Amino acid sequence: AGLVDEAGGRRATVAEAREHLRAARACLDGVDLAEGARGDLLTLIPFLVDRTG
Repeated sequence: AGLVDEAGGRRATVAEAREHLRAARACLDGVDLAEGARGDLLTLIPFLVDRTG
């Protein structure tokens, strides 16, 4: 894992994941959802990439 970090693999993976999550947010804008459901999903999205542990 250390070599992957040193080579920038983790950084690249996180950047790619963030791009996918930006696309997911954009998709949510085009879907007719109850505001509460949409808000819940938008609240969860950051935890998909920025979690620790």
